[in-house]
Amino acid sequence: MTTRQASILKTKKRLLDAFERLKDGSFTSTTLKNKSVVKVNAYNVEIESGSSIGTLRNHPEIKQLIENYDPNSDYSNNENLTTSERKLSKALDANEKLKTQLKKLKIELKSLKEKNITLSKKLENSIAEEHELIVALMSKVDINECKAIFKDQSSHLTVIQHDFKR
Repeated sequence: MTTRQASILKTKKRLLDAFERLKDGSFTSTTLKNKSVVKVNAYNVEIESGSSIGTLRNHPEIKQLIENYDPNSDYSNNENLTTSERKLSKALDANEKLKTQLKKLKIELKSLKEKNITLSKKLENSIAEEHELIVALMSKVDINECKAIFKDQSSHLTVIQHDFKR
């Protein structure tokens, strides 16, 4: 292989790589990044590859490939969209996923709030029942014994004498 043939193959590879990057929207050229709309065409492929303008005239098969490129042939990859449209499409997809996730979380939150209310009511009832039980039990015990019990439990509570008997 001659030096000329190697150079031609190298240029061909650069052009094909640039063409693929443009199709994917992952181009690296600062000139193209500064554009608001980047289309897949011969001029942009030459810019992306770093080649001189007009290089594709020496590579008619690649130029034909670029001209025959139909961005609508594979809509699933969003190749028919400009770079900004592709970014917007990705952002909208992410937004829809987040909205779905938010709806699920709101439903879960509502369920947890309902459980919290139910458990709070049960706790209030349990506290009231326990209080009544303690009062009933303590009313049967002498006041001095009550004080001793609370003192032994190192409780911060104090015993108040009530005469609940009527």
